[in-house]
Amino acid sequence: MISTVSGTYPDIAWDISPAVSNGKLEMPQASVDVCNVKYQLEAAAFDLKDGTIFLTPDGYVFVSASDDTGGTSLTKFPNGEKYWVCAIKIKDEKENLMVLKAVKL
Repeated sequence: MISTVSGTYPDIAWDISPAVSNGKLEMPQASVDVCNVKYQLEAAAFDLKDGTIFLTPDGYVFVSASDDTGGTSLTKFPNGEKYWVCAIKIKDEKENLMVLKAVKL
């Protein structure tokens, strides 16, 4: 199941819709706007397991739920932030995905 949360935020914007296929989470090619700079992200696929997909200037990055660091070593945007775009939880072999759609003010 895919749920989408939309929020209006200053200085960030994206509309990314992942898909699930053959046990993989597929993230599409996307344009991300952070502090008035556009970043082009290449499509990526990740194994479907508990964790979070983050947006970084280098692209999508998966951080496992078992990673104690929570992705603190990820490359951050010039504003000092990294952003989550998809949280993944697998329960009873069913995927629950929470996707963040960011709308710029």
